[in-house]
Amino acid sequence: VLSLPKGSTSSKLGVVRGKSESGGRSYIEPHQTVELGDQLSRVRHELEVLQQEIQLTLIQSIQRASVIIDEGLQIMARLDVIVARAAFGSTLKGAIPKVGNDGRIEVKSFLHPVLALREQEKANTLASVVPIDLHLSDAQGDRALIISGPNGGGKTLALKSFGLACILCKLGVPFPSSSRDSKPRVDFFTEVLVQIGDAQSVTEGESTLMARLNAMSSVIQQVSSMTESGKTQYGSSLILLDELGSGTDPTAGSAIAQSVLEKILEYEPCRIVATTHSPQLKALSLENEQFNCATVLLEKDTSDSEGISMPTFELKYGVVGDSYALGAAFRCIPRLPEDVLSRASSLMSAENSDEANQRLRAMTLSLEQQTEAVKLERMELERLKQEAKEIKNAMVSLAESYESRLNTLEQRLNHCFEGLRADDTKDSVELVGESLGELRLMKKKTKTEADLLREKGLKMVPDSYSFTDGESVVILAKGEFEGETGKVTLSAPGIEGQVTPDEVVIIPSWSPSTSWDDESFLDPMAVRPLILKRFE
Repeated sequence: VLSLPKGSTSSKLGVVRGKSESGGRSYIEPHQTVELGDQLSRVRHELEVLQQEIQLTLIQSIQRASVIIDEGLQIMARLDVIVARAAFGSTLKGAIPKVGNDGRIEVKSFLHPVLALREQEKANTLASVVPIDLHLSDAQGDRALIISGPNGGGKTLALKSFGLACILCKLGVPFPSSSRDSKPRVDFFTEVLVQIGDAQSVTEGESTLMARLNAMSSVIQQVSSMTESGKTQYGSSLILLDELGSGTDPTAGSAIAQSVLEKILEYEPCRIVATTHSPQLKALSLENEQFNCATVLLEKDTSDSEGISMPTFELKYGVVGDSYALGAAFRCIPRLPEDVLSRASSLMSAENSDEANQRLRAMTLSLEQQTEAVKLERMELERLKQEAKEIKNAMVSLAESYESRLNTLEQRLNHCFEGLRADDTKDSVELVGESLGELRLMKKKTKTEADLLREKGLKMVPDSYSFTDGESVVILAKGEFEGETGKVTLSAPGIEGQVTPDEVVIIPSWSPSTSWDDESFLDPMAVRPLILKRFE
């Protein structure tokens, strides 16, 4: 299209297709392109008609195959879900549990998937996620677990972990676990019933207590209906109840909660995991063999000048935990005023003056102290085991290096010996021969000691080591007591002033100086102590 001024011989140049708004210019299509434009319009129309025919044919084909296509989409979706489950488990190094039908849960070092994913995205490692052990017995053991412990210590998280393990198992999703020592087991649970949080409602007119009671009543009705309908033959039911006994007077709330737990346990396929701060519910494990107890642990924060105990988020079975509400008050941000905390502490001391609470708190504190002591002893044992392993490896490496050197010397002497055989000087041959024999004897001795170290893992005592009374040792000195075990003594009679710093007094486990028929054998002092050097 050409734009020409008005009044020009535009009509002679072509067909006028339009004018400008001002009327001063005309738009002319030249005669040479009119025929081509008409052809283009016809081709476009034909393309539109052909396009509509193709679309109609495809739509009809899809309609005829709609059932097959729908089945294919469902299969693809299912395969996509299966691959996604496998990818999830592979990303978090998940474990595939053994599945039974007895209502058991046995998982070591379970990692909460949400925490595991968060840490995996942040640092590409799961080392900072605290694992917990999940344990519920079958019908012959403890079918209910009561979790207690400090506020903010991870009770509800542990409760949810039981439910997550069951749901992930039902869905066929490998769940994250940091343990590869044993095969986890999560049995099939037909239902996982949960009551967590405060479900009070203004519109429904439900208070906190009524919402909890309604939820527990619904749980009992569902369990009862499943038992009557026979659905429990396909698996057990897992009931998760959070903050039992709260929302009302502690005594009344605990009584109601205990009666609900006992009612649920009347149905054999049911398993319960519950959290509480109620002393009455904590003591159920001591009175009823169907209940077990567990607590989330605390440890003292050494970096804090006040020594405030901080939660470790570990779950310890067989222990009842205190709530430590005052400790949670110390940890809040922003911090409460000091006079408020002091007043709360004095009020708690007055309230807990009754004998029953004091006894329970004393037992709880004692168990926590014992747990901490066992933990420290275990850490020390692991350190000593590692030290002994390192010393053993060092001694074996040293023995191997001596063996290698002796092999080299033996080859050199053997070469010299072969070279001197033709020599008339017999003394030289005998000298080399004797040296070679002694070297081989020394090599044999070295091999024997290296083998002994490998088999028994003996720990070489350094010069600076201080023996303790009653410590067990192995005697390496040549003689009748070689290889025998004994105990170190620091107070044997008759040895005062006879022992030098490089000697040690040992009472052998068996001594030829005693007779089995002699009555003095019954006297432990009849065994004569030995004074041996630390090193030969």
